[in-house]
Amino acid sequence: MRFSPKRNLYATGIRFYKGAANRGTHTGTLWTAGGQPLRHVVFTRETAGGWQHAKFAHPLLLRAHANYVVSYHAPRGHYAYTYGYFAHTVSNSVVTMPAAGAYGKPNGVFRYGRGGFPTVGSGRATNYWVDVTLSSSPTTPTTRKPTPTTRKPTPTTRPTTPTTRPTTPTTKPPVPGAFPSTANTGVPAGTRLTNYTGPMTIRSCGAVIDSKIINGDLTILAGNGTRSSKTPCVTIRKSLIKGTVDDKWADFVCGTKVGCGPVVMIDNEVAIPRAADVAAVSDSNIYMWRNYVHGARSGVQCDGFCEIRQSYLVADHEYRSAHMDAFISNGNYGHKMVLYHNSFLCQPVNGPVPNGAGCAADVGLFGDFSAISNMTVTNNLFKSTYAAGYCAYTGAGLSGKPYPNGTNLVWKDNVFQRGSNGKCGFGGAVRDWKANSGNVWCNNTWDNRVAVLSGVVCKP
Repeated sequence: MRFSPKRNLYATGIRFYKGAANRGTHTGTLWTAGGQPLRHVVFTRETAGGWQHAKFAHPLLLRAHANYVVSYHAPRGHYAYTYGYFAHTVSNSVVTMPAAGAYGKPNGVFRYGRGGFPTVGSGRATNYWVDVTLSSSPTTPTTRKPTPTTRKPTPTTRPTTPTTRPTTPTTKPPVPGAFPSTANTGVPAGTRLTNYTGPMTIRSCGAVIDSKIINGDLTILAGNGTRSSKTPCVTIRKSLIKGTVDDKWADFVCGTKVGCGPVVMIDNEVAIPRAADVAAVSDSNIYMWRNYVHGARSGVQCDGFCEIRQSYLVADHEYRSAHMDAFISNGNYGHKMVLYHNSFLCQPVNGPVPNGAGCAADVGLFGDFSAISNMTVTNNLFKSTYAAGYCAYTGAGLSGKPYPNGTNLVWKDNVFQRGSNGKCGFGGAVRDWKANSGNVWCNNTWDNRVAVLSGVVCKP
């Protein structure tokens, strides 16, 4: 659970609600918002069910309005949960628990495996009933119980409000795997960054930018005639880019039919410092691994060759009347595009802008300049958003576009978060799927593993 104290308070321990099947040794951790552990406890003398408490050896001062995360590890599953609890911000006299999606982050987060910092949201604003106990002083009298964030502990074995009483499921949290987030993308922790002093317009191949802070827009006007990540023209890695990256596509710029580049981007954060009618990264012959992209109208725009893996793309700034997409293509001219194991979110934080168009989708594939074709979209997370009509326009069959019918499109093993409205976007999950030549739709599910398009037969 993410939370923020309203005044300086001391954390004295952790509690969680336990069902009868939630067995094994439980541990609790208090974290900074960025994943640094602050306190760790082991629960002992547990009862068969109800609230379980563990005290810290030493209380910890929590600063007013700072952000923290409290978690516990259930080694055998069977955790308690309540859907929709964080659909809205929950606040009392002690703390604020932000709504799921506030500031672009979930609340009610989890992680599979042997423990660690939880970052994955279920997409259903879920409360997993773990809590921190707080006190106004570092020493709590034995005659006075510490104050929890969600409600006062009682001697009963269940939460006091029947409408939000946790249940005990028999399955694990719904989203499989650790999808990309701010915790596992971007510049690796511990990287020492220095200011980039090279050219902002790169006109010859061989450039390698490593562990730099780039203050401005990078333009690539160099190409080696190839289209593979194994033969890069420009490499950018472990860097903070405070501007756009534009790998030009037009033939007349680089004198090649594959555009400039290839540009290979690994372990970077692209953070646009201002609202602008741009995509943070564009336009073709781009290959990306573990990048965190945010701050612009669109995260990545690709109209040619591109491959994006294990990255977190966010569109979070409206600008005038432009539509927004975390990933967008207006036609790839038959060139190969790959989206594999990414997270996508379109949700403005600076809106509503007067006359702003808002989000079209997390991923928007539109046949404006050519048909969408020869593309694979596999094992990605489409995050729920209140701002987008749909979470995905697949490029397969959108009437009204100059090139409405996409071909050879493979959509497989993707997860769509339902969100608080149960539909991912306010209009639905997918707008335009059509079984044209070579198109494949297989095992694309909601975050509870129910098929998104139940009537579509998988034909690998």
